[in-house]
Amino acid sequence: MEEITRINDTGILRDKIANNEPCIFNVNDALKLEFQKTWTIDYLLEKIGDLPVLVRSTPTKKYIDPDEKFWGVVRAMLLDKMTFEKFIETGVPEGKIMSGTDTYIYCNGKVVDRWRKLWEDVKVILKKSEIVDKNQKGLSNFFETTHLNTIGLWVSGTGVKSILHYDSSGDNNLNFQIRGKKNVILFPPSDWPYLKTFLAMGLHGFDSYKELYNKDKNSNSIKFQHTNPVLAKLVEGDVLFIPSNWYHYVEHIGACNINITCWFNKSDMNKNGSSKRKVTGQSNRNFFLVLRFICASIIALILNLIWKTTGIRILKKS
Repeated sequence: MEEITRINDTGILRDKIANNEPCIFNVNDALKLEFQKTWTIDYLLEKIGDLPVLVRSTPTKKYIDPDEKFWGVVRAMLLDKMTFEKFIETGVPEGKIMSGTDTYIYCNGKVVDRWRKLWEDVKVILKKSEIVDKNQKGLSNFFETTHLNTIGLWVSGTGVKSILHYDSSGDNNLNFQIRGKKNVILFPPSDWPYLKTFLAMGLHGFDSYKELYNKDKNSNSIKFQHTNPVLAKLVEGDVLFIPSNWYHYVEHIGACNINITCWFNKSDMNKNGSSKRKVTGQSNRNFFLVLRFICASIIALILNLIWKTTGIRILKKS
């Protein structure tokens, strides 16, 4: 499996975006945005330590492993609430992760009030004018307001893994690795026939990906024959571009990861670039695996609703 291309010029980044080519943008210290420099755990605790957040967890730290037993999949979808400070102190070491849309700082073109303190730090990525500086070297004022759709915050610890998926919104993804390290395996949309896909997910078990780290492509697991994965090894300061509909599997390897994701329409990067989405389909043929996943999702939805309305936890989280 080849490692993803690294670049250090925003002009090249715009070309990569226009051509749907994933890459890692290396940001040197002089060009880092302020939040890339200042966002440490201590800084976030000072800013939002008392903010309540929703979290999820499983004993295996996998979100969500299709190979887990039925009730393990259900538990991976159960929500809990705690302050951000408690999440850092106890949640991160236990493998918990903040939950989905609850962590959106900016969504559908609007600032989310509860995250406004962090928005003040990240709004520097929005353009202050309609003039596009093709020669800029950093990412300050990179997006137009009309094309930046959502910014999500992710904080997690070592061992957390995500299910293979693409971002179902169809947006492109500029992913800032602020603290810690991650490994990301990406598959192009054309690989969908070989990824056991269902909706926007790939349903291979997490252990299937281990052999992909082997540099000898001929020794890759038979499960991923005819696919074209690339590996992104993210360290602090890296910015990963994930094109629309590219599948990605994420493994968190830093002791504590801080990351923000910017979902955007790529017409902002290149006016001649097509925004047409790549077409993917369903290739999973295991009816019982899909049925099990759907049933687990429905049960978790009901249990979370009961918990939210009554405070009663019917099924233990672990």
